[in-house]
Amino acid sequence: MLREINDGYDKKERINLRQLVTFDFSEKHMLYSLIERTYAKKYFKLSGEQMSTPGAPDYYIRNGNKIFIFESKDILINASIKESYNFEKYESALKDKLYFHKGKKKESAKAVKQLVSFSKTLLEGTFNEDSNYKPKSAKIYPIILLHNRQLDILGLNKLINIWFQTELDSMNNEAINIENLRMPTIMSIDTLILIHERLLKGEFKLEDLLDEYQDDIDENRLKKKKFKNEEQLHAEIQDQLASFNMYIINKYGWKMPELFREKGISILTEQPSV
Repeated sequence: MLREINDGYDKKERINLRQLVTFDFSEKHMLYSLIERTYAKKYFKLSGEQMSTPGAPDYYIRNGNKIFIFESKDILINASIKESYNFEKYESALKDKLYFHKGKKKESAKAVKQLVSFSKTLLEGTFNEDSNYKPKSAKIYPIILLHNRQLDILGLNKLINIWFQTELDSMNNEAINIENLRMPTIMSIDTLILIHERLLKGEFKLEDLLDEYQDDIDENRLKKKKFKNEEQLHAEIQDQLASFNMYIINKYGWKMPELFREKGISILTEQPSV
């Protein structure tokens, strides 16, 4: 419905409307509200608006030595590319949106490079807005939060990990210890809504879910495993391509969050009488 309304405006107004929807609703409202709803006061939390450090993420959470850094992205892939079924074009579009955009004059960092850059800041001990974190013992969990469910696709996280590793290789050359820097996990806003109450109740720990998922899609684990037949191997390869959302639902099932019930009731009670 929003897209139909948006299409009624001229091009300039459509761009402005999209920027408004992306930041004020998707990124600011949804992410900030879910984080505040999920994590207790004992967690150290900073929103992107509260940080002045160059390249700071959209949200920063620390619990002891565990640090979660969120880059929130509401991106779209051109319909003609999606419909072309051309993997190279699709990969190029994803790289442009999530890795870096190569402009005519300079390169613009996207989620992967942004997360690597800020992780480097943390590991070097130069993030002054959290005076209590310890760079040498901090375990850093980068998270790319996507608001478009059409990007909940097989293999995307594996691709992101490849790009991330490329950046880590250059950090190794700078003698930065990356032992406690985890690979990035792509999480849809739908998945965060799905699990946030179970995180709040202590049924889940976010770091455990992220570690379990990354271990599950780690190809090194696949190389060490023995398979009875080729079908079993192919099934395991398919599982390794699963998104975080697919992994969570397959392993833990789907449980309707109270947030859905609250908003559902709110929507019903706010409908004007006919």
